[in-house]
Amino acid sequence: MILNAYEKSGGNFQSDPFKDKLELIMEVNNLMDIQPRNGKYTWNNKRLGPGNIKEQLDIFLIHDNITLDFNLVTSQIIPSVASNHKPIAIKFGESKKFGPLPFRYNPLWINSKNVRNLVARDWKQSINGSQSIFLEEKIKNVKECT
Repeated sequence: MILNAYEKSGGNFQSDPFKDKLELIMEVNNLMDIQPRNGKYTWNNKRLGPGNIKEQLDIFLIHDNITLDFNLVTSQIIPSVASNHKPIAIKFGESKKFGPLPFRYNPLWINSKNVRNLVARDWKQSINGSQSIFLEEKIKNVKECT
């Protein structure tokens, strides 16, 4: 589906009747299109001269939170020789490092004897340092064992 006239080169642009529905779905679900880095058109009718028509038929729709989780999200058109259609690929960069994950207590742990034993064992380990370092290291040990 072509959403806008700029997604087509050559020929006549005709608005798809489902265009508004797709745009609403994208807006309601916070979806965004990741534009290819190396071009725009993924389909070509392979004609020469003024009869040549190119269209951007393929897009990647991803939730906008994904772009927050990764340093870089890109897409790229992959060349095709035999077909009139070019596939696209998406690439996710390294996920962002926000530091250590916070310790979160899971209420289901209270029912597990194994977790109780692990916590008791790790809490008994001796740690040297100030009270804040002591508590931080105890929680870190418990977090690592669960």
